[in-house]
Amino acid sequence: MKGRAERWLTRPLALLGAILLFALMVLTCIDVMGRYLFNAPLQGATELTRLLMAGIIFAALPAVCLREDHVTVDLLDTLTPKWLVRARQLVINLTCTVILAV
Repeated sequence: MKGRAERWLTRPLALLGAILLFALMVLTCIDVMGRYLFNAPLQGATELTRLLMAGIIFAALPAVCLREDHVTVDLLDTLTPKWLVRARQLVINLTCTVILAV
C-alpha cells in the first residue's frame, strides 16, 4: 500500500516539476536567442526564471522527502550508532514537514 500511495502522491508533483523545468528551459532559450540574435531580450525573464526555480524546488521537495532521496554525505554514518542515525533522519523529516507546511 505504501508504494501505491507514494506513486499517487509523487507522480503529479514530479510531472509538475518536469513541466516547470521544461518551461524554464524554453524561457531561457528564448531569452538568450532574443538577446544575441535580435538584441532584444525577453522582458521579465529574470523574474520568471526565479519564480520557476522556486516552483521546481517546491514541487520536487515533497517527493524527495517521501522517498528520502536527499543529497547526503554519509561519512560518519558508519561510525555513529543506529539510533543516532534514525534520530537525525527524524529531525530531517520533521524539518521538511514544517517547511512544507508553511
